[in-house]
Amino acid sequence: MDKIFFIGKLPSPIGGVTVFNQRKLEQLSNNTKNAKIVLLEPCKKNILKIVMALRSKEIKHLSASNFILILLACFFARYGTVIFYDHNSSRHFLSLVGWKKKVYLKFFLKCKNIMLVNEHLKENYKVFNRFQDINHKFETVSAFLPPAKAELKDILHTYDPRLLELYKTTLKNQQRKIILTSAFQPNLDAKGADIYTLGSLIDIFAKLAPKYKHDYFLIAIASYPETSFSQEIKEKVQLFTDKYDNLIFLENDKKIWPLLQVTKLFIRATTTDGDSVSLREALYFGAPVLASDVVPRPDGVMLFNLEKDDLSQKVDEYLGSY
Repeated sequence: MDKIFFIGKLPSPIGGVTVFNQRKLEQLSNNTKNAKIVLLEPCKKNILKIVMALRSKEIKHLSASNFILILLACFFARYGTVIFYDHNSSRHFLSLVGWKKKVYLKFFLKCKNIMLVNEHLKENYKVFNRFQDINHKFETVSAFLPPAKAELKDILHTYDPRLLELYKTTLKNQQRKIILTSAFQPNLDAKGADIYTLGSLIDIFAKLAPKYKHDYFLIAIASYPETSFSQEIKEKVQLFTDKYDNLIFLENDKKIWPLLQVTKLFIRATTTDGDSVSLREALYFGAPVLASDVVPRPDGVMLFNLEKDDLSQKVDEYLGSY
């Protein structure tokens, strides 16, 4: 039987890319009749297997941006056998110089397709002097694939009793009571700015929680890397934990999509983005979305500018008019 290889990391941690990978793998498995789907997660123990897969004539879906993988694919992959997924990693191409830039270009020339999660990402590839030679390879696909309803029960078991009761009661009463924002992990962008605007959102939620006592303000953070900024956010979370009954922090890789069914407002205040899976999930479950205008957003999303607009005021005005 033929094989189709999928090279990419699955949860945990839970983030847009790992969730996409998990669902894409499931989609490939369900829709492929005459080939075996083989998962290869990028790690040291799988290096040899990945090299062998790259050397084979079979199709490889590469949904990871680790430079080591790109380097291996550059040298070992057969032409026209790699489908590469760009989840916004191309935003770093402007800083590429010398041999690294040549490696990326050679890799893209070898690719069968380059799948962009947002049309605007194509602009990032114009730094390569042979852009016209790869221009025909681009396809735009949504990073969002609907979640499997079968996993709902297992997800709910990970929620503490208080959050579970909030979810069940609000869903039963057909209400939307949660103001929600989420982050893969606290991090800084290339300019040193808070990618998810977490610091400000924690302050905003803490400010608005006493005013809107019948709503619940929830911040979901999948994990904390060992960086000074991440620990700074973690300390801030600890400072506000249990300060207000309706200010909730959800940590340790909890999936949030069930909560989107009872969300009054989902906030995506990122300084850079691809095609946000959590934002798409919010729309899928009918939750209103307020998002930064740093990239083109789907229809129906309320936009704001991180530099010009007062995010606190925007959220306050929306809740006040609900």
